[in-house]
This record gives sequence, structure tokens and C-alpha cells, in this order.
Amino acid sequence: MTTKLVHIRLLAALSCLGMMLLAGCSQPTGELTGLVKSGPKLVVSGSVTAVGSDNIPHGTLIGPDGRYRLSGLPVGEVKLLVSSPNPAKQNKGRADAGQAGSRGGEGRRPPAADVPPPDPEIVEKWFPISEDYSDLAKTPLRATVKPGSTTHDIELE
Repeated sequence: MTTKLVHIRLLAALSCLGMMLLAGCSQPTGELTGLVKSGPKLVVSGSVTAVGSDNIPHGTLIGPDGRYRLSGLPVGEVKLLVSSPNPAKQNKGRADAGQAGSRGGEGRRPPAADVPPPDPEIVEKWFPISEDYSDLAKTPLRATVKPGSTTHDIELE
């Protein structure tokens, strides 16, 4: 075997080994779970978004029990965003938009009859929160994600 051929095979083997090592070196991830609260009140609708070192927004909905669960988050500090639009107004705009549209149905939303009404219990429990919580530049909310699952209740002021 010539020296040149040995070098080519060695280089190919090292390249394969390097690729395998890189594939196994992905950043560890974790999960955040908890409640979204403002004082004694639970936030019962809306969304929570976390942005970590990967700069990728990871979002989830807030359940009617005030709980959220975010998974696949990079380990380390994340900024948290919370948004809770008025559920009584959310479907009204969608129902009105469903009546407009271009010919042939392109881009049309379902007719108002197909839009489910908001849950009256959620509407009754809803309250406004500061829009600063939904602005990445203004939110004061932070959490530390650890490998596995971390419980972190989000406290709004």
C-alpha cells in the first residue's frame, strides 16, 4: 500500500470519527413546568414562551388551571414571555374575519358558526396583565433550566 493511500484512508477514518463525536455533542436540554400567577390569582389563558442561548422561541399554551410545560429548552438561563389576550375578544375578531375573503374561498377563515365560543369560566377568571411580559426587550422574567425537569412558577407583579 502506498503512503498516499494510507494517508487518504487515515484522513477518511478521522473524518468519520469526528462526525460521530460531533453528533453526540448536542447541547443538553431540559423542561420547565409550573403555574403562571399574579399574586393569588392564576393566569388561566394565554401562552408562555422561553428564549434561551439558542435564541429559538419555545412556546406553549397556559392551561385553564394556570399550568404550563415547556420542553426541549437549552440548559441555562432563559427569558420568559407571558401573553394573555382577552379570550372574550379573541374569537370575535376571528368570526368577523371569517365573513370576509376573496372569491373562491382562498384565504377564508371558517364562518362565524364554526368558531367555538370562549369558555365562560375562562372569560370570567381572565384579567389583563402588563404587555411588558410579552416583550423580549422588557420582560423581567427569567428562569434557570436544568437537565431533566425543573418546576418554576412564574410570578407576575
